[in-house]
Amino acid sequence: MTSSLNEELVLSLITKVNLPLVFREFVKNWEICQWSEEKWCLEFGNREIPFRCMKRNFISEEPCWERHCNVQKMTFKSFIDQIPSSTEWMYFDYKYLHQWFTNDSELCKALSWKQFGFPDKGASDTTLWVGSKGAHTPAHQDTYGVNIVAQVFGKKRWIFFPPETGCMKATRVPYEESSVYSELNFYCPSNLDAFNGVMGAHMVELSAGDALLVPRGWWHYVQNIDPLNITFNMWLPHEKDSSSQVSEALIKILVAQICKDLPHQTARQIVNPNEVFILRIYFLYFYTTNY
Repeated sequence: MTSSLNEELVLSLITKVNLPLVFREFVKNWEICQWSEEKWCLEFGNREIPFRCMKRNFISEEPCWERHCNVQKMTFKSFIDQIPSSTEWMYFDYKYLHQWFTNDSELCKALSWKQFGFPDKGASDTTLWVGSKGAHTPAHQDTYGVNIVAQVFGKKRWIFFPPETGCMKATRVPYEESSVYSELNFYCPSNLDAFNGVMGAHMVELSAGDALLVPRGWWHYVQNIDPLNITFNMWLPHEKDSSSQVSEALIKILVAQICKDLPHQTARQIVNPNEVFILRIYFLYFYTTNY
């Protein structure tokens, strides 16, 4: 699909279609799609940001879970300078824009999802993903919402499977609210036999200026294929989210019960690093209000 689509038609597609859709060059008119590396360096400034990193030659049976990554803090300029010689891929991923940039920043002012039919959605609703070649997100399903993606720098590969696809080896370990992971290692598998029986894949590559609709429940594996990659996304509510929120709350209670008496290092093997703080707060609330 091309940039000739109007807001009304795009909104209709987003709310009604149950297949992944690529909108070629749909956000090419965004100012930030024209920004150079130098411009991005200026926008990030001298603040240090945390990148999760992994050796490019890492091979394993299980995916490159976040707990296997080391974290390096560096400026965006240092990140750019390291890309050509680094033996690791680096990912500053799943970061809410408003937590890292002020509302009066040039980036936040430029971001609007109006042409998708959502004029009220902007930087405060947006998540940022910045990474080098090889940086990726393990295959998973989102249990909430509809995902709208805008690719603004570099190329990114998406591999999709329908929600009902068998043999994906679904797991809630590592636990992350709203994410059901697959135990299949798409990035660096040590045994391809694990993929026997997995069928129905759809693969697309997004270039700068392209946009993507990821319907609720679709499995997806995502990997950067250019040296520098910058992506934005937002999640839109879905009519089935209420029932999912109930089941996710019950799962969180179960995980909390399992983890509460475990040694810290053992709990870290169960809970994704970005959920540890949330669970600690939950433990405190649960046990101070019930005992």
